[in-house]
Amino acid sequence: MSRFGSVADRREFFRRAMEQENKPASSRPRIRSDNSDIARARRTRDINRTEVKTETITETKRSDEETKSDQETNRSDEVTKRSEPETTDRTEKVEESEKQNSDKINNNDETQIESNAEAPIEAKLDGPTSPTSPTTPTSPRTPTSPTSPISPTSPSRKEPRVLKKKPMMQRQQSVSSLVLTWCQDVTKDYPGVEIKNFSTSFYDGLAFCALIHKFNPDKFDFSELTPEDRRHNWTLALETGESVGISQMFDLEMMLRQRKPEPRSVQCYVQMIFSKYRPKDLDMSNLRIA
Repeated sequence: MSRFGSVADRREFFRRAMEQENKPASSRPRIRSDNSDIARARRTRDINRTEVKTETITETKRSDEETKSDQETNRSDEVTKRSEPETTDRTEKVEESEKQNSDKINNNDETQIESNAEAPIEAKLDGPTSPTSPTTPTSPRTPTSPTSPISPTSPSRKEPRVLKKKPMMQRQQSVSSLVLTWCQDVTKDYPGVEIKNFSTSFYDGLAFCALIHKFNPDKFDFSELTPEDRRHNWTLALETGESVGISQMFDLEMMLRQRKPEPRSVQCYVQMIFSKYRPKDLDMSNLRIA
């Protein structure tokens, strides 16, 4: 025998199965299933869950709206509570100031009335005076005319406040502007040199050569220089300045590569020339660093 029984048993099994399939559906045994009931139960359960979720969502929204409204009302109440004492304090201060002003005006009016009333009495008492000494008789005084009384309603006018003028401060001049004007005065007779700033005016090197040639005319001939030969001009100015005692602080190759020289470095080098050749009687007490 095999694992699935004998051959006859298997034939019998297949025969019954074929007969069962060939029978009509009405004659087949009807198997009862509860699938429809289970589906209905699941549907009702899902419906109940969705209803519960919607209810909880609506409740949370309502609670959030209520809390927001409560917070807004609390804020408005706090603002009103804060503003009420401030308004009351302001009104009280205004009333006090008005009372003080009215009291001052009344006091001033009373003092003016009293002074006006006493003035004619004093004038009557002061009659013509007798001479003090027999040698030098004095002329009798004329009675003073009574002053017109001031109306009690007119308030006393205060004198306008006079503002004290501050003494004018002497305008300070920056070091850079002083050095620039000095360079312009020194190089005004040199053709082709016009110093307006510490950058582009020193591009071709003629300005440096003019500054150094002004105080060292025997070092080189300025008329032989041309603005096209920048390298020659820069090297001549730096080498001549170093021979005179002005230390060289430029990188020549870097300065020749630049189309616009760096103003700070140019200004530092020009200030070294200025400090060496500036006039001794130049007043530098009223300078500011800029």
